[in-house]
Amino acid sequence: MFRKADNARSILAAFLLGLSGLMASPLAAAPPVDLPIQIEADRAELDQGQRQSIFVGNVRITQGAAVFTGERVTLSHMARGAPQHIEITGNPAHFSQPADAGNPAMEAKAQTMRYQSESGQLELSGEAWIRQGSDEVSGNRLVYDRRNQRILATSEDGGEDRVRITIQPRSGSGPTAP
Repeated sequence: MFRKADNARSILAAFLLGLSGLMASPLAAAPPVDLPIQIEADRAELDQGQRQSIFVGNVRITQGAAVFTGERVTLSHMARGAPQHIEITGNPAHFSQPADAGNPAMEAKAQTMRYQSESGQLELSGEAWIRQGSDEVSGNRLVYDRRNQRILATSEDGGEDRVRITIQPRSGSGPTAP
């Protein structure tokens, strides 16, 4: 039982780390991995044979001040407990982390949030939205590549929705407008 809890802890810690720093510098601070992870749900299914954990119904995951909420969370991991795939679904799924140590607050929401550890990519799909400080990115699908610190934002194919990006001016930085 404790081995399974350790596996879930390492997976969630990797996901929490994956979500931090989605926008341009300064990057949001990730919660320290030594903080406990608490999971609340209406139901949990832990399957060591399939290396998968499923949490369903009003799922709330916290680590430090970082909070995830959704209706269903599926965690898949490799044999030694390393994270492989994490998926949070909701109406919408939500992530929040308050500002700390000079890093701006961060929020994200989407119908589905997926993290692949091998590629280091976080995908938010279905009315995806990320805000760090006062800057925002939204679109039907947002893909954040952690390794290259790049965001790909796309609208729905054939839809009328467009990608929207709001970047607030930084006080005291850069040249002033003529």
